[in-house]
Amino acid sequence: MTGPVGHRVWVLPAGRIPFPSNGSEPEFTSFDALCVLNAGGGPAELALTVYYEDAEPVGPYPVCVPARRVRHIRFNDLIDPEALRLDRPFGVVVNSSTPVVVQFSRQDTRLPGSLAIATTLAFPADPGAPITVAAGPGGVGPAGAGPVGACDHDPQDGG
Repeated sequence: MTGPVGHRVWVLPAGRIPFPSNGSEPEFTSFDALCVLNAGGGPAELALTVYYEDAEPVGPYPVCVPARRVRHIRFNDLIDPEALRLDRPFGVVVNSSTPVVVQFSRQDTRLPGSLAIATTLAFPADPGAPITVAAGPGGVGPAGAGPVGACDHDPQDGG
């Protein structure tokens, strides 16, 4: 028997539901999805919050994963409080009432007669957990890269 494994907070920064899809529905509908494993003895109450480049966060989207179960959640199916926007970059933070493991998957059928599938583990980011970044001299990013991603400018105005 396995007890709780995983983390309570997971981050996925690179979502984008591919659009349009080609092929019969629902098996060939493009999607981004989460697979959540709850190996613990009680239900995992999840709250998903979606972040966009140019809009305020949306959520929470409540999801329950029963004890000792796995659940697949297609972002395409998240409707309340608002349907996710297709073919638009987004990130998501998953907060769970109990430790879980979160995996991300994408099925892309935009090209006729073609199917692409990608999957990766989400980033575990429980509050207080150390996050270490090896920075180059004088800033953030790999050695020699200099500062990256500073928030003191607006990319829309070129500054």
